[in-house]
Amino acid sequence: MKNACAATLQHRAEVEIFVRFAVGERWGVVEVADSAGGIPPALAVRIWKFGWTTHRYDEGHLAGFGVGLPISKVFMDMWAGAIDVYSVWGKGTTVRVYFPKSPTEVLLSNSRLRPD
Repeated sequence: MKNACAATLQHRAEVEIFVRFAVGERWGVVEVADSAGGIPPALAVRIWKFGWTTHRYDEGHLAGFGVGLPISKVFMDMWAGAIDVYSVWGKGTTVRVYFPKSPTEVLLSNSRLRPD
């Protein structure tokens, strides 16, 4: 979200970011889309590498550390989910995160909110 806002502000005076969610039979999906110009094709292959960032280190607190997408992918792989990035150079980028649904019994069995 921070990257979408920062990138959009670099290209436009107004920020327009869409956040959508949907729940299906097997998945919960969160989608974040911006209109910040997209990822250049030459750089797209690097977005999953730890430590790689487009930010300069003198950009202060808004600078990225290059861990956001890679660590998100690690977590989604660990949880049997997925994360997809769709980018159209010159237009914008959409990120979709797919969370697998768990049966209610699994979610409740570990709950600390059970009545005594």
